[in-house]
Amino acid sequence: ATVARLVSLKFEQKVADDGEYNFIIVAENHNGPNRPHPKLKDPAEMTVIIDTTPPKVEITQARVSQTGDRTVAVDIRYTANDKHIAPVPIMLEYCVNKAGPWKAITNDWVDNTGQMTWTPPTGEGHEFFIRVRCKDRALNEGSAITKDPV
Repeated sequence: ATVARLVSLKFEQKVADDGEYNFIIVAENHNGPNRPHPKLKDPAEMTVIIDTTPPKVEITQARVSQTGDRTVAVDIRYTANDKHIAPVPIMLEYCVNKAGPWKAITNDWVDNTGQMTWTPPTGEGHEFFIRVRCKDRALNEGSAITKDPV
């Protein structure tokens, strides 16, 4: 009687460049292949995307406006692009100097809306650098920092 067993398989394939690679896997043992070998133009069963390129991020605007007697708001505009961008790819942060430490504007990763209005904290200083980080599905990360403090 034939008994089915679950067997884990591992294979390694070296590739030269980023891109999309398609595979059809044929397992073979002492009894031969588990099915006929694929023919040219057979559809792939598994697609692997190799991505080592970080997202491109640019801060296009960080404008301060008065919102009350002693409060201001910072209108942050940015672009973040990547072919394989993560579902919630954006993190915004600020610091007093570019060396850090960086503190969160968004407490978690957020949608790539291209804008954020932020009310800076009081008592930490009057000028801040702003950083926008973006990640892709492969967890590559790109970032942009305001050139001058806001």
